[in-house]
Amino acid sequence: MRYVQPRTTTLSVTDNGYTYTKTVYEAPTTISGVTDETYPNYDPGATYNLGEYVIVPELKTIYRCTDSNVTGVFPPSDQSKWIDWGFVNSYKMLSTDEQIGAQTVGTNIVLEMPFSRCDTVGLVNIHFAQLLLELIDNDKNPITGESVGTGDGAATTFQLANTNIVKDSETIYVDSVAQTRDTDYTIDNASGQITFTTAPADGAAITADYQFADEVRVVSGRDIGCISFSEYFYDEIKEKSRVIATDIKWLPNATLRLTFDGGTEGVVKIGSIVIGSARELGLTLYGTELSFEDKSKIQNDEFTNTRKVIRYGHVRVLKAKVVFDVPDFNVVAQKVGEIVGKNVLFIPDETDRFSEMTNIAYIEDFSMPIDNPVKFETTTTIVGVA
Repeated sequence: MRYVQPRTTTLSVTDNGYTYTKTVYEAPTTISGVTDETYPNYDPGATYNLGEYVIVPELKTIYRCTDSNVTGVFPPSDQSKWIDWGFVNSYKMLSTDEQIGAQTVGTNIVLEMPFSRCDTVGLVNIHFAQLLLELIDNDKNPITGESVGTGDGAATTFQLANTNIVKDSETIYVDSVAQTRDTDYTIDNASGQITFTTAPADGAAITADYQFADEVRVVSGRDIGCISFSEYFYDEIKEKSRVIATDIKWLPNATLRLTFDGGTEGVVKIGSIVIGSARELGLTLYGTELSFEDKSKIQNDEFTNTRKVIRYGHVRVLKAKVVFDVPDFNVVAQKVGEIVGKNVLFIPDETDRFSEMTNIAYIEDFSMPIDNPVKFETTTTIVGVA
């Protein structure tokens, strides 16, 4: 089994000498296609009443007022006056411990992630039609002012010096005048070929600015396509709920661009997104059991003696029997010691082919009995948080 210890970042804000922090997964440098809630930012000079919402922008968090005539009370400082209502829409997918099961929702979302010295990205609890992953080497990009060719009044096709052009990154110029994509020209991103609607005039200088990708992957949001009329209209369409891209090229200074196509409806939902480097845990799984444990509770009303169900949702629990060699004892113990109790992306072996076992989770318990001179056998419980 392999695992990724997700990269995280800390959001912080200081008020009246006290610093308040929240830890989130590594955030994208740019996000498009996502709209955050429109509540006002907290104003220390304003007066708030019961049920009003504010945003503390430094923490990307919404707070709901629980009292009347509240003035000068910083929301994170007083839980009796303010309830933490969770992250804004764009940061729900980056939540480590809060709002488990929540999703960032948008339309044809595009994310640019800092991806230096990483090789894995994990997406859990997602809904999309198609995903384009483009790895950009920042030491080679962007390309500016590349001379593409000279018009002769007849030729309409020209070739850029690189292939795998990053989607929508190019600007094409004819005699220093920017051309309009899909009107004045079209581009084949894979080959880098430009085709003009009208041939550039004789002697016209054609130049280009663009970015190109070192690696490109396309992932379908559906496990299988429909192959019959009956299947299309009457069968459930199976969708991928998680995508783990591993063995991405390791670069010292890179950006990973993720373009989500929401299909005909345009809607994209992302539960969690994590990045990092995959490591081998040194264990072999066998007899693994994936279970779903519901955390809902039945609450009794002491006055009416009626009951109601409080829905808290469910978590995935992976109960695994593992085996590892005696010489690996120290290495395994070190790795488990580093990650126990922390959120980690666990990746089953490719031969397992059970994508639902892929989980962002934490190790609840891990015993290491020394009772065999050759191999150790033990069990572990991995509790999902996404």
